[in-house]
Amino acid sequence: MKRYYLSFLSLLVACSGPAASSGDGGTSDASTDAPTTDGGTDGGTEGGDVDGGALAPTRVYATFVTHNEQSNNIPCKDVVDETKQSEYLSNRTATIAFAKAIADAGGAYDLMSELTYTEQINRFDKGDVLNSTGGKNLFKYLNEFAPGKVTVDMHSHEKTGTGGFNSADVAEALDKLGVPPNGVVGGFIANPSNSENWTRLRSPLKAVRSSYVWTATLLWGGGSGNHVDDPKASGMWRPKSPTEFLVDDPTAALPNIGGYADIVKDDYATQLTSLIDMLKGNKLEKNRMYTITLMTPQCELHRDASLTDKAKSTIAAHTADVTAGNLVWTTVPDALKIWKAQYNSQAVVLPR
Repeated sequence: MKRYYLSFLSLLVACSGPAASSGDGGTSDASTDAPTTDGGTDGGTEGGDVDGGALAPTRVYATFVTHNEQSNNIPCKDVVDETKQSEYLSNRTATIAFAKAIADAGGAYDLMSELTYTEQINRFDKGDVLNSTGGKNLFKYLNEFAPGKVTVDMHSHEKTGTGGFNSADVAEALDKLGVPPNGVVGGFIANPSNSENWTRLRSPLKAVRSSYVWTATLLWGGGSGNHVDDPKASGMWRPKSPTEFLVDDPTAALPNIGGYADIVKDDYATQLTSLIDMLKGNKLEKNRMYTITLMTPQCELHRDASLTDKAKSTIAAHTADVTAGNLVWTTVPDALKIWKAQYNSQAVVLPR
């Protein structure tokens, strides 16, 4: 099945960064918002420094990520169509099943949402629809039902002109649905460098549609138009500049998570195995945090059951790696805390 990805993603796993602020003068810090994954063999929720300040062993940190998109994305067109309630509800059910399957299997999942999907939630998450989520809307439920295993983040293509919005508008929409901002930049343009849109996120961003202010905590999902030249790297670092994106600058305020796997070829299982094999073969730098994101199109979850089956089988295939301490499943916000607390924000960049 052909996939259509119009989002600016990348992949995931370890990270760090400064605090994130919400609208109305409130603040939110990703180092305190989300439960901390311990970086141990079971991906638990106990955080903190390692051995009184010593760096943790080299490990691979992984998470599943989905994006939903605006109506110009072919798979999402019907899901976000305000006249097609049944399509949205089918996707809602499948998304819940996907999240539960990953959480139950011991994995981790970040749902990154565009503005239009939040509007569908406001439109249709009412009455009996809420019975399956304990009276909560879809995103509030997903953000709360499995702490440390599932989280909801902002994702935005941003639009100028009439009806325009930016990342802060999407963060505000999530906030109103009961999902506090965690500062995750769920996709941005990195290439070509003269088209980048991430350096402005080093400063607080005011919404287009309101006075809401949102502050980015960490970059995730650096891409390119139609994903023809996405930066592919594992690790955690602070990009120096648009022309030196893969170079760490310790003085830069906004860190980036490397996704590593190719987001358009649907081969994440192969790439995860490859990265773990490098670790086992002592080919990775000592005491560093390596990262990978396993990308799945959210708007196809109700049409293709194999997407959920593949996620479960991938987790099961690496049970021994988790037990051995080589692999940790973590959400993006938790990875930020791990990078700071257990790796002392030490950068590493592994291009692919």
